[in-house]
Parts: sequence; C-alpha cells; structure tokens
Amino acid sequence: MATEVCRTEDTLLYDVVQDVAGDTVRVVGSFVLRDGLIWRHTSLAVPVDG
Repeated sequence: MATEVCRTEDTLLYDVVQDVAGDTVRVVGSFVLRDGLIWRHTSLAVPVDG
C-alpha cells in the first residue's frame, strides 16, 4: 500500500492507501503540534474504486 508523509516543524501531513474490512480506502490527514503535544488532528477516508 502507498504511504506519503510530509513534515514541518509543527505539522505532519499523511496520505495512506490501506485495506479496511476488505475495501481499499485512501486516508488523508494531519497532526498539528503545540508545545510538543497534539493540538489538532484531522482525517478523511475515501473509498478507492477498482
């Protein structure tokens, strides 16, 4: 499965294709850090056709 991660000093972005319950999905998200702790997390899962 494909995985891509991009980082800056306080942000991590990810894009992953994985198998979930027999279906292939693309998961895209982010973590934003403040004072070394996760301040905000976002994610989106989208089914992959075919």
